[in-house]
Amino acid sequence: MKKYPLFILSISLIACGDSTRSELRGRRIDFEDNNKIELKKENVICQFVALETTDASLFDGIETVEISNDRLFINQKCDKVLAFDRTGKFIAQIGSYGKGPGEYINPYVLHIDYEKKRISIADRTGSKLLHYRLDNYKYISSQPLFNFTSCAWLNDGNIAWFYQAGFDTGKREKYYIKVTDQNLNKIGYLYPVVFASHYGVYAGQPIYQYNKNVFLNISYLSVIQIINKKSITPAYQIFFGSHHMPSLEWLQKIGANDANYAMKLINSEYISSYNIKETDYLLSVYYLVNGGHSYVGFYDKVKNISYKYTTDKFLEITELYGLTSSVGVFNNYFVASIMPNVLKQHEIKRDDLRSLLVNISDEDNPILCLFKINTNN
Repeated sequence: MKKYPLFILSISLIACGDSTRSELRGRRIDFEDNNKIELKKENVICQFVALETTDASLFDGIETVEISNDRLFINQKCDKVLAFDRTGKFIAQIGSYGKGPGEYINPYVLHIDYEKKRISIADRTGSKLLHYRLDNYKYISSQPLFNFTSCAWLNDGNIAWFYQAGFDTGKREKYYIKVTDQNLNKIGYLYPVVFASHYGVYAGQPIYQYNKNVFLNISYLSVIQIINKKSITPAYQIFFGSHHMPSLEWLQKIGANDANYAMKLINSEYISSYNIKETDYLLSVYYLVNGGHSYVGFYDKVKNISYKYTTDKFLEITELYGLTSSVGVFNNYFVASIMPNVLKQHEIKRDDLRSLLVNISDEDNPILCLFKINTNN
């Protein structure tokens, strides 16, 4: 796959699931081609955390981040889970790679239960859900799992599991969502499957959480859904200006007989994947189109206006060279990371970044970047 030297991609070539093209439901969100207001560097407010680099903590990319009042939990490219304090000092690795007790192969989803003081890690390849103590990270237990693509804990403690190929009910029906209790007992199925494949493209996690709600963002469907215990409800319908999603008919044609159509989609004129993150004020989008050209956009939910740029242009405006797409949200900041080796290739005028770079080498861990947009001034 083509490499992009500036805005670092986080793409998984995994199976895609799609559903019927919904009618225009939920709030309409337009990432228009022409910005009514252009962003300036001063509009992008940042906080940076240099993550300590040691032999034990070395990593090169972040899949997801969970931030608490005193700690940072980082899922390193679905390979290992690391804990740092809020200043970036390394604390410990949680679990380890392998097939034994307390070990994982593909730790894809991380969940923290502060009431039970427990960390749970869903291992997609190892097909198990592992639990560790939050205070000392020691292994507690694990549960065998079924096939899944992603998951999230609902506000009531139950778990919503998404599988792009569909969960088989045994009644010639497949659904994208299976809801279980914490013991993994099935509660029910949601969202009937009409197109499923074991191949596809995702530009980030297909499930995100905001304001105690769980949202499903299937990369080839323009409707963002809210998942509840017994229902799934449209929240947003996303539009991308002159860029368009592929039709269901086109996907069915190139994905017939479970063909691996990922590269055909990436190299097409269509949007091959997109990923949404959300704060109280903004929705952010990152998407690929026309052979892998990437865009980043923000929608102001209060002012009802959007900002959309090629990733190169956004990095030029902000000087955040080497910035990844958002991997999480914390306190109304989008959370991403910056690759030091990319950043150091450019002349940086931002005082906050220049002072940080003095003690960082090309080989150091990524810099955690929390950013938000403020256009009120």
